[in-house]
Amino acid sequence: MNGWTLPRRVALAAAVVVPPAVVFAGGAGGAGRAEESAAAKALKDDPGLKAELEKSERFKKMEAKLPQADIGGKRYFFVEGDLRLDRDQLLFYAGEFDAQAERYKLAKGGGAGVPLTTGLIANLNTDGAIVRWNPGATLTYCVLRNTFPTQAEYDAVVANTKAAGAAWSAVCNINFKHDPAQDNGAAAAAPPAGYDFTVRKANLAPGVIASAFFPDWPVAERHLLIGAPYATTPFNKVGVLRHELGHVLCFRHEHISSQAPAVCKTTEGFTFAYALTNYDPRSVMHYFCGDGSAHDQARMNMEITPSDGAGARVVYPFPAPPTPAGAASAAPDPLALPASKFKNVAAAR
Repeated sequence: MNGWTLPRRVALAAAVVVPPAVVFAGGAGGAGRAEESAAAKALKDDPGLKAELEKSERFKKMEAKLPQADIGGKRYFFVEGDLRLDRDQLLFYAGEFDAQAERYKLAKGGGAGVPLTTGLIANLNTDGAIVRWNPGATLTYCVLRNTFPTQAEYDAVVANTKAAGAAWSAVCNINFKHDPAQDNGAAAAAPPAGYDFTVRKANLAPGVIASAFFPDWPVAERHLLIGAPYATTPFNKVGVLRHELGHVLCFRHEHISSQAPAVCKTTEGFTFAYALTNYDPRSVMHYFCGDGSAHDQARMNMEITPSDGAGARVVYPFPAPPTPAGAASAAPDPLALPASKFKNVAAAR
C-alpha cells in the first residue's frame, strides 16, 4: 500500500493507466513528431512521484517477473498477455492495481459511486471520455515486409489483417485500408507520414502472440506487433488480429467485467472503463478463461459476436438514414451515448 490513501492512489492511477493514457496532439504522422506519454509527463512534472512509485513492492515484483522485451531500443513489460508498457507506465500500473482491488471490494459491498463493469468495454481517458477515431474514418496502415522472415508469412499477415479489418467494418462505422506503398520501408519509431499504424513482426516477450495499441497512444507507439508464436498459434490467425484491431478501436478486454468468472481476474484493471453492452463470455475481446476456455474450438476462432457489434456501433455508429417527409422519427438507440462522452482522434488522411 505504501501509505497511499485510496483517493491518492486512484488519482495517480487516473493520471496514466487503464490502459496508459497518453498526451495526443492531432492526427497520426511520420517520424519526428514525438509525443510524450502521460506517465512520462506526470513523472517529469512531479519529481518526487517517481521515487514514491518505485517503493511499491508490487512494482518491484512486476519489474522482476513480468515478460519483457526490447523493441526499437526500448524496454517493454507485457501485462494482460498483449498490453505492452514501458517502465514509466508500469510504475503507475503497479500502483493502480491495489487501488482497483479496493474499488472492486467497495463496489461489491455496495459502495456508492463505485460502478461494476459489464459488456463490451471501452477505454476511458482521464476525463472519463471514450477516446475513439472519428466515426467513418479510414485507418491506413502498411505491413513492413522486411520484418517478416519469409514472403509467405508476410502474405499471410497481409491477408489476415485485411480480413480482420473487414470484420470490424461490417459491424460498425470504421474502415481499414492497407496501403502497400510503404511496405518495403524499414521499421521506424513512428508510422510513415500519412499512415495511422504499421503492422510488423517484432521480438516480443515469450509467448506473446501479438500486441496492439489504443487510439490515444503516442504516434510512435502505434504499431500492431506480430510475435513469433503467431506463426504456430492454434488460435484462428484472423481471429487474433480481430482481437488486436479491437484494441486499436479502443476496446478493452471483456474478462475485466465484474460478471466474469473469478478465474479470469488477473492483473488487468477494471476501473476507468465503460461498459457498452451486457457481459459476453464469447466476445472477441475475452481471454480464454472461464466460459472462454481455449478448449472450446468455437472460441478459438475469436469471432466478433452480435454483442460486440452492438457495442462497437455505440462507439462508431453508422449514419442514420434520412427520415421520409411526414414519417415519424425512428426511436433512438437505447445504447446511444451523447457526443460529449467521446473524444475523437483524427485519422492520418
